[in-house]
Amino acid sequence: MSILPRTLAEVETHFPRSVAILVIGYMTAPFRDWNSIIEAGEYETCLDALDALDINIDLCLNNAARHGCVEMVQLMIDKGAEDLAGGLISACAGGHVDAAKLMMKKGASAWDWGLFRASYNGHIPTAQLMLAAGAKNTPECIRVARLNGHDKTVRYLQKVLEGGPIDLSDQEATAR
Repeated sequence: MSILPRTLAEVETHFPRSVAILVIGYMTAPFRDWNSIIEAGEYETCLDALDALDINIDLCLNNAARHGCVEMVQLMIDKGAEDLAGGLISACAGGHVDAAKLMMKKGASAWDWGLFRASYNGHIPTAQLMLAAGAKNTPECIRVARLNGHDKTVRYLQKVLEGGPIDLSDQEATAR
């Protein structure tokens, strides 16, 4: 397809309606919906849709990571996505540890930016993951957490900056 279709009807001429709806809204659609298509056995249809519509794989990877859709992240990696660092940062921004771990397993190492984005959005579990991986905790991370009202994250980062442990109990990490 040389011209990107703009309407659902145009996309439906090439793909099942369930895939067509997601293709039209791929930049803003919750990627959990993509998972249901993959689980329904339409994995190849998703790949065909991505190919035919010339959709930016790295953008899809970043959006899937931001929404915590590990299956879609893996699909984009299998499809050849290259912006693993961006995916890691997006996963941290969304607070999705499993997606961040997958990115790291595949070689992403933007830990400092991942920590910054996790701090900015108040996601202690992903901040912990980045610190454990070697991210440098900085006063800037504490500042953005404070500016955004993430008091628990501020206290956590301050303790770590003062030499406290990176790991907290699961209950402490998820409390706000």
